Amino acid sequence: QAAAGAAHSNHELKLIGAGLPRSGLQSMTSALRVLGFNPSGGFDYQLNVSVFRPWRSYLFEGGSFEPAVQTIRDAGWNATLDYPFFAAYAELMERYPEAKVLLTVRDSPRAWTKSYLR
Repeated sequence: QAAAGAAHSNHELKLIGAGLPRSGLQSMTSALRVLGFNPSGGFDYQLNVSVFRPWRSYLFEGGSFEPAVQTIRDAGWNATLDYPFFAAYAELMERYPEAKVLLTVRDSPRAWTKSYLR
């Protein structure tokens, strides 16, 4: 476990989550931590105004992508999961072509909707 942590400790984005919320992301976050990643998640966005503002600006107000991406580096995350990051997975793939992309899915649209509405 220590070797895995050392391999993933730098601030370069190594994994881009492309799955919607409520698609096993809590389990995935735990698994990634065991593998030595430092993943972000939806609560990181919601609870941190320094992350919230640049991502809201980029996604909804036509703002620059640069300040949003900088929040990932500033936080030291090397894996992104959940909102708002999945909404920019294509841009993140372009920026970090060496990163792996992880698509998490539910069994069906009905299962996803049921989980999301809980």
